[in-house]
Amino acid sequence: SDAGTPLAWAAGGGHAATVRLLLSLGADMEPTSDVKVSALFLAVGSGHTEVVEALVNARACLDGTVEGNTTLLHVAAGCAGAPLLRFLLASVASVPPGSNSLPTKTKQCDPENEEVANAAVGGGLGHILHSADLEGVTPLQIAAKRDDGTAAVIVRCFLAALADGGMTPQELEAAEALVSAEEVAAALAQSASGDGAAGARGAGAVAEVSEGDKQASVEACQKG
Repeated sequence: SDAGTPLAWAAGGGHAATVRLLLSLGADMEPTSDVKVSALFLAVGSGHTEVVEALVNARACLDGTVEGNTTLLHVAAGCAGAPLLRFLLASVASVPPGSNSLPTKTKQCDPENEEVANAAVGGGLGHILHSADLEGVTPLQIAAKRDDGTAAVIVRCFLAALADGGMTPQELEAAEALVSAEEVAAALAQSASGDGAAGARGAGAVAEVSEGDKQASVEACQKG
């Protein structure tokens, strides 16, 4: 099964204290022959924000893929709550060129932190924001199809994270079906000017996400 190691089991089950203990003992975060996906994929797919924070801050790989060329952002776009997604986007934005993980352990998730929400995804991992799976679908397009009442909120998370790469025509169409064309245009203009990068630079340690938001993310992912 996917949960073939103690860390994978703890991550998928949302056992944050156990995850932190195993990480302190040197547990391997990446997939093995017995575990088909990483602990971080399991945590994101289950909506466990506190576990995601622990793994990301332990320098888990952020640009991995699973079957179908599915990235972490694809998974988060489909079920995670806005606070978890903003945290992932801000973390990806902070990865330096030539790396696939955070340089230091500095981040926590905050549902109200505007700097985190506005972190432009560029630099070393900017490509995964628009990375398409084998069906040609990007994370933003997945977010636009959510049927849990949060599609517009999640799409806005991606709009706030746009770097100077802009959007694909398919993403533009999906976004404009949920938010105003003026709002999309403003996000594109901001990304082209480079203003969004200020959020990435300022997205350091902030207050933890509330228990209610964590539970909402878990429930959304379980429904998916």
